[in-house]
Order: sequence, then C-alpha cells, then structure tokens
Amino acid sequence: MIVCARINRYTERGARRAKIYLSSSAMEALGTRNGKIMLIAQGKQYFTSVSKATKRTGLKVYLPVEVVRWCEGNGMSAEAAILRIEMGRVEVLAFANLCRICGAPTSATDGLCAERHYSEAGRCARCGAPIPSGRTLCNSCIDSFAQLCGLSTWLEPEPMNVHDFDGD
Repeated sequence: MIVCARINRYTERGARRAKIYLSSSAMEALGTRNGKIMLIAQGKQYFTSVSKATKRTGLKVYLPVEVVRWCEGNGMSAEAAILRIEMGRVEVLAFANLCRICGAPTSATDGLCAERHYSEAGRCARCGAPIPSGRTLCNSCIDSFAQLCGLSTWLEPEPMNVHDFDGD
C-alpha cells in the first residue's frame, strides 16, 4: 500500500524529532498497533517505535533522529512523506510538501500542485491570480510547472551571440 502521510516536527529535550501519522487503513496494512517496526529511509534500515495515536484513529510512527537530521541538513522542510507500507515495515519513498489549496503532495517551490483549482475566467487555474483572459496559467505557475517537468531552461531566453551579426 502506498500512502501520503503528514509529518509532525517537534523539539524534545533540545533535539529535533518528528513523527508520521498513519490512517487506520494504513495501520491495518502495517499489522501492528504498538511496538517496533522496520523503517527504511535513505537506503538504511531502522527499528523504530510505533504507537496508537491518542486523539486520532490510526498510528504514529517515530522517525529516527538520524533521518530528521538528514532532512534538515539537506534543507528539507517536508510536511509529508510518501510511504510504502507492508506487514511490519514502512519505507519512505519521498518527502513532499502539501498543496496549500487541496492538500495533494507536491514538490513545487510555491506550495501549489499542478492540479486545476480555479475555473473563473481571468484567473490562473492553479493559484487563482488575475491573468489576461485567454490564458490558463499565470507566469509564476508556468515557471513552477516547467521546473517540475525539468523544462526550466526552456523558459530562459537564449543569450544573443554578438558574432551572429555581421555589423552592416
């Protein structure tokens, strides 16, 4: 089972820590409610604690301090993790932020996913910013989308080569 789960960061005794909240369906796929599970992150295996969430249905899985330090050391302020859950084991496939509009996982720097959220004429379909009619996306969303697709160089104008002109 592959799920997107919210990460909660906190400080305990001066150390940064984090836990991931799993839904009740993910809890059933994991097959445990309390104890230790195998967590795989950045290619390493850890045995970590899991316990029933107190105010929610589901579970909380504690991330090892080493994983939290790795994320923060690499400038990651992820709000969620994409996880593969199997019996007794959780694998972190990726870290992601959540769209400010719909909550879907996104790697966009502006915190918006590539889905369409607005259908009002004269507004960007992604972020709702006013744009000239006849367009679907504003320039900022086009830039973000191009970066997500690996096309950011496509948007950059090519530098003019002075040797291309013969001077006449």
